[in-house]
Amino acid sequence: MTLALRRIERLNLLLGVALTALGGLLWGARGFAGAGVGALIACADFMVLRRVGARVADRVREGAPAKGFGFALLGKMAALVGLGAARPEPEA
Repeated sequence: MTLALRRIERLNLLLGVALTALGGLLWGARGFAGAGVGALIACADFMVLRRVGARVADRVREGAPAKGFGFALLGKMAALVGLGAARPEPEA
């Protein structure tokens, strides 16, 4: 992993922790839980994107075409949309 990707990953984690704590301070337990789940999804999304990108880069360096990259990204986005749609309904 390159130095730039490590920095992004650390910053992503740091921002996730800080904003989760802020969510807890501003909105209580529900804000803490919501921000924590959002931070977890964001960190997982970056991890998946980094891994898929590394595999594609390795294939291209070996001379193979980058087939399947678009499908992998489409699958990742479908999973994110599914996670967003699966949120619980707010209480009245």
